[in-house]
Amino acid sequence: MHENWGRDGRLRSAGRVAKSHLVGAEGKRWGVAALFAVAGSGQNVEGIGKNRASRAAFAHAHEVPGRGTIGELNRPRGQRGSNQGQDLKPAGLDRPNLDTQLSPKRIILVAGILACGLCFGQFRSRPGSDNRFGPSDNFVRIEGGQVINEDEVRTARETASHATGTANWTNAPGFNGDSFVFARVIFKSEAGVSRRGGLRWLGWWVDYPDADLNLSYRLQQITSIKTDPDGRVLKLTDPALTDYPLLYMEHAGYMRLSDGEVVLLRNYLLNGGAMLVNDFWGGEEWDGFAREMKRVLPGQTWTNLTTDHPLFHCVFDLRVPMNRLQVPTLQFWNPAHDPDDPNSPPLQGIYRGEGSEEMHVRALLDDQQRISVLAIHNSDISDGWEREEQNEQYFRMFSEKVAYPLAINIVVYLMTH
Repeated sequence: MHENWGRDGRLRSAGRVAKSHLVGAEGKRWGVAALFAVAGSGQNVEGIGKNRASRAAFAHAHEVPGRGTIGELNRPRGQRGSNQGQDLKPAGLDRPNLDTQLSPKRIILVAGILACGLCFGQFRSRPGSDNRFGPSDNFVRIEGGQVINEDEVRTARETASHATGTANWTNAPGFNGDSFVFARVIFKSEAGVSRRGGLRWLGWWVDYPDADLNLSYRLQQITSIKTDPDGRVLKLTDPALTDYPLLYMEHAGYMRLSDGEVVLLRNYLLNGGAMLVNDFWGGEEWDGFAREMKRVLPGQTWTNLTTDHPLFHCVFDLRVPMNRLQVPTLQFWNPAHDPDDPNSPPLQGIYRGEGSEEMHVRALLDDQQRISVLAIHNSDISDGWEREEQNEQYFRMFSEKVAYPLAINIVVYLMTH
């Protein structure tokens, strides 16, 4: 049974463990026996309550009304295994202050460098399909400029971080086949121009690989879930699809599935698999995603979930107004936004399309009312995973209090229901 270190450096005992066995496409049990321990059931990580009834109600010295926190998350740099008990500080925040008195020559030099950088940024290739290395159907340029082959990539770990680096950890040999694997789906997106006149250039690779590995690390740090340290990326046509009971999709608003992929995803979901979809915005992207899912599960209708649903308080208590759980993309975040003031400026500094203002969590349910597909619309919780070390205020407001608690709730709920 996994054990966790509290912020004070004392070893905490793990909570209740439940095995998850899902049924494969041929009616057989999947070869996945992931061990899940519900944090808060006897576990005492800072910010996770001891009370079994309340499970993990947020309790923290600087909590925001209506929001809690998973406590002072511990994430030392490097291997991150030698400094247990330290508070997490996003990278770069302890650097010494620089002399802010610039001479005229320095100002001219800095302006020239910025102008060159702006020109380069305007004319360099955007992330997306890249045809310099062969057929554009196989190669894609991701954030940070790295080009990967969709036909060959297998794990998040083999793709270099484009943010501030990711944690490294290992599992005991006995857990090699019994750990939770974050499995991201590779899919094709329809190119073209959106209703707002912008190019459709974002795809499955947004926030990859940092979001995948950071969330996996936090899952094994905060709960007694053992997580795979490499993650997995795969197509719906991969024969190993049914090895992974939970799939993840991002920016699926312009996703276009082949007929074969439609059948494979339908079989996966009807035989016990679940899927989380996140980070797509506005009515146009919702319509595109919903159209594809109608092909996958015809006749199914979406159910709007409120924060009264058990998913929002199975581990961390997130029974708050839904707008308190909306996570902005870091680059577009407006720190002046006040969710309690209807006259404050918007949460994000750019307009993301008609119908993008309010966060929605919607689900497709199976015939036993269990969630097959969970879609988080108009929120970017994965940026809270990916960008956690880039801005301390963003980390404290969104990564620590929303993105990670909500993700942990989702994983535990979907894997145990």
